[in-house]
Amino acid sequence: MLKETNIIHVSKVDETPAAAAASLLPMLEIFLNKAGITIKEHDISLATRILASFGLAKDGLAELGKIVKQKNAAIIKMPNISATLPQLKDAIKELQESGFDIPKYPESPKNNKEKEIKEKYDAVLGSVANPVLRQGNSIRFVPESVKNEARRNPHKMGKWTAQSKTRISHMDKDDFAGTEISSTINNAVTAKIEFIDIDGNVTILKDNIELKKDSIIDAAIMKRASLRKFLEEQIKQAKKEDLLLSFHYKATMMVKTDGVFFGDSVKAYFKELFDKYQDIFNKLNINPSSGMNSLREKIQNLAPDKYKEINGLIEKITKEEAEIAFINPKDGKRNLDDPSLIIDISMANLIRWSTMPSSTGERETLAIIPDRTFATTYQIAIDDMKENGSLNPAIIGSVENIGLMAEKAEEYGSKPTTVISPSEGKIRTIDENGDVISTHKVNKEDVYRICRTTRAAIDNWIETTIKRSKDSDKLTIFWLDEERPHDREILKIINSYDNLPSNIKILPPEKAMKLTLQEIRAGNNVIAATGNVWRDYLTDLFPILEVASNAKMTSLVPMLNGGLMAETGAGGTAVDLYKTFVATNRLKWDSIGDFTAVSEILKELGRRGNNKASILATTLDKALDNLIKNGEVPSQSGIDTREHHLRLAQHWINFLAQQDDDIELKEAFLTLSKNINQKIDKISEEINKLEGQKVELDGYYNVSRNEMEKALFDLFNEDIKNLYQKVIIG
Repeated sequence: MLKETNIIHVSKVDETPAAAAASLLPMLEIFLNKAGITIKEHDISLATRILASFGLAKDGLAELGKIVKQKNAAIIKMPNISATLPQLKDAIKELQESGFDIPKYPESPKNNKEKEIKEKYDAVLGSVANPVLRQGNSIRFVPESVKNEARRNPHKMGKWTAQSKTRISHMDKDDFAGTEISSTINNAVTAKIEFIDIDGNVTILKDNIELKKDSIIDAAIMKRASLRKFLEEQIKQAKKEDLLLSFHYKATMMVKTDGVFFGDSVKAYFKELFDKYQDIFNKLNINPSSGMNSLREKIQNLAPDKYKEINGLIEKITKEEAEIAFINPKDGKRNLDDPSLIIDISMANLIRWSTMPSSTGERETLAIIPDRTFATTYQIAIDDMKENGSLNPAIIGSVENIGLMAEKAEEYGSKPTTVISPSEGKIRTIDENGDVISTHKVNKEDVYRICRTTRAAIDNWIETTIKRSKDSDKLTIFWLDEERPHDREILKIINSYDNLPSNIKILPPEKAMKLTLQEIRAGNNVIAATGNVWRDYLTDLFPILEVASNAKMTSLVPMLNGGLMAETGAGGTAVDLYKTFVATNRLKWDSIGDFTAVSEILKELGRRGNNKASILATTLDKALDNLIKNGEVPSQSGIDTREHHLRLAQHWINFLAQQDDDIELKEAFLTLSKNINQKIDKISEEINKLEGQKVELDGYYNVSRNEMEKALFDLFNEDIKNLYQKVIIG
């Protein structure tokens, strides 16, 4: 048996997933040790990524980035912070206050040294971990046990009517969808992005861009003048129709595109404010892409009269313009306060509920998604709801997704190759031989990006889709539009495959969405084979419609080199749950996605020859089914995450003690089974006594595993703490 077969590599992260891991991993180790399996953690948290940039910590992301390329790698990836600029600054401040010698974030670099510092920090922004670790394509689906529970106890859905005014507004031209140029590179080359001003002067904006043979290269621009005009028009339209207004971007991940557009939305809504006080805001280094909360904080440094004057204008605009939707009504945070309202979650919830939260309750909404690449398809989903009503979770089918994401495929790999035009002129991508790959006319501040999709990633995606389609006989749809330049290049490759199964269709996203909804309404299951961004969006949309959560999916990444990564539950609720945990010592993280990830990795180790791992996986699946049937899942009024883990351990131990396929495992868990069945209610009672006690931690971003475990378990009285450790940890 290869040594790698007995190691599970786990990403150490931050916020709520880190707290949940501090409870889960010690429990998990007792099971894995019986199968000769060990856990090795790699710290990819925001704080550690910052420190690693300045040589003050081990670079766990780089380390794990090498492991994912190994043939026998087995990885569990937990959700980490995709840092916005405000989060980055907060983390820097916390680390400085903790004694780390790192520089401030230079928003307006004045020299080369400050430019270098800013580049290091900017490299930490957004979802830097995913492109490094996702060295394979994605398979995501709702586990049958979770789906069955939704059928037994369907969750609430909003009411859609044909008269609903909720809709999506998008640009009609000058967006990425309307400016895309795409081509296939015949030979491996190095390229660069150049800016040519109106006088013919050439400036290199990005150099040393590696393009692999047979890769598809896309180039597109967002014309900012058109975007700003569009935003101002929609703000007026929302006011005219008395609609709630919301802006839907992926600003936390796509910081160089959506983050910029979020800033444009802030300036468009508060146009009078920025027109009047831009000089002051420049002096305060106010960046609209950081949101209004950041602006409000910075203007507090002004003289009291000036602060009162500016704050008064903010309040005036807020009252006079269309109301902005809340991100979280509980803390009063609205859509433009910070960039954390991400499109994949927010649109899924809008389609589920038909409304968004306002100061006067749920209201019909004008949702802004400027780029037509995705906006028009979301509108198809809304049109379907208006025509046919909300979906019924008790009877609908399920949507599995196979997503093209390997080797930084498509838009999500564009961060390093996105630039902003310095003035009017042209931006082009040109290779080392002088051949021009693409050229766009630009005006000042237009956003230009190129995206790369390798042939290896595409072939693997197609082959994975064909295999999953044959194995399941589900209707399978490639979401590809021959009118889109990028998709045309991919279609050339798909069309070269002979004899595609008869259950495979190729449809543009709008038609694919319509047919998918039609099929699942009829109770049928569908496979959606999509590009990288639609992978992300759909694997929030359909799980939220099907089972009310995006955190309970099975998410697998079979690596191109042969390893397997399983991703755990989504981290969209991490901030709120973490604040509740610190304030009340009640941790409400749902680990269903964590458990399914563990199960899938154990199955993989079983396929590689570890028979005990196979038995652990089989019994874990049974335990998970019991856990869900019994409703032993964290909720606002339900059990704590610690008890969630405890109850899962009880079911798992009992099934291992009952099985006869491996007598050694059976005997190892017989005593534990007796202990946990006798003592579990007493431990649960002690966990419940923790509620209301404030958790003392040294920080928010830079919290050690020891600190987290202490916070989770040291509030037990000594007898119960020892009992818990004996029963669960061994």
